[in-house]
Amino acid sequence: MFRRNLGRLLSRQSLSHAPKQNRNFSATVSQLNTNRVDRDDPETKDFRPSWVYQTSRLVSYLLIPGTALYFILIYDHGDHEHVFQPIRRWVARQKASFFTLSPEEEKLMKSPQSASKSSS
Repeated sequence: MFRRNLGRLLSRQSLSHAPKQNRNFSATVSQLNTNRVDRDDPETKDFRPSWVYQTSRLVSYLLIPGTALYFILIYDHGDHEHVFQPIRRWVARQKASFFTLSPEEEKLMKSPQSASKSSS
């Protein structure tokens, strides 16, 4: 019973009687501008100063990556291995290589000291 009624509802004959919609997509610029909100109208004018938008954009650009970096590099996820451990190990190696001197740099550091001691 249900299949017969569903078949009638979905048949071509029932769909062909639907009214056709007139779709005209070629609107002129003046017709498009009538739908826009008038910015000079005091009822629709935004009460916030323009610096609010710039400040909120800057804060979101700083806060979102800062939060991500905090949870990746600083937050304590426990003593077990977790997904951020490889990144943390890489950052630790980079920090260690940045703050340690290479053998050539150590020689440079020792040579001016020895030269200044011998000249005194």
